[in-house]
Amino acid sequence: MFSSLSSRNLLTSSVVLRVTAIRPSPSELDVGIEYARMLLELRPGMKIVAIGQKAATTLSRYGVECMAVPHPSMGGANRFRAAVAQLLGGEM
Repeated sequence: MFSSLSSRNLLTSSVVLRVTAIRPSPSELDVGIEYARMLLELRPGMKIVAIGQKAATTLSRYGVECMAVPHPSMGGANRFRAAVAQLLGGEM
């Protein structure tokens, strides 16, 4: 799927595993943003893409600039693929 990406791209996912569908608590978000900041230090100037508006809002609240693509859940997979393809210059 991403085989055409060059080595200058870093794709990662920061995930909080939960047993329930409850939103992460503020303390969980605080821990998650510290992990994200460590990743950002590895690659200064890296573009950040939030998957979904909730992620974009959370990152903005912590002062992290990002672009957002639609979340692929609940029938949004085609919009997600199109948005990511556009960001990658049609490489998907």
